[in-house]
Amino acid sequence: MGTPALSVCVAALLRSCYGAREWRKVRVTLALREGPQGTILQVIGGGVTGFESFYLNGMTSWSEKHQDQQWVACAGTVGQWDTLCISALEMDRAFRALGVGL
Repeated sequence: MGTPALSVCVAALLRSCYGAREWRKVRVTLALREGPQGTILQVIGGGVTGFESFYLNGMTSWSEKHQDQQWVACAGTVGQWDTLCISALEMDRAFRALGVGL
C-alpha cells in the first residue's frame, strides 16, 4: 500500500520486552488517516505492534495538553511487546509537519 502522503519520521525510544532496562533510540514514521470517528495519528513504520495510534479529537499540540509528558505508543508486555515512547517535543514537531492545528 505504501506510505501515505501525510507522514513524518520522528525520534522515539524503545525498550525490549525481555527485561532490558536500557532505552535505545529509534526512528518511527507517523501518519494521519481518517477513522470512523475522526482523524487518527498512527505509527505506520518502526512501531512495535503496527496498531499504535490515537484519535486527535481536536488536539493541536502535544505539550499544550500533556505538558512535558511523552506519548507511550506501546506500553509493552513482558516477553511479548516492546515499549515505545515519543517525546512531547517530537510529537509537536510531527503535528507541525503534518499540518495539524495550523
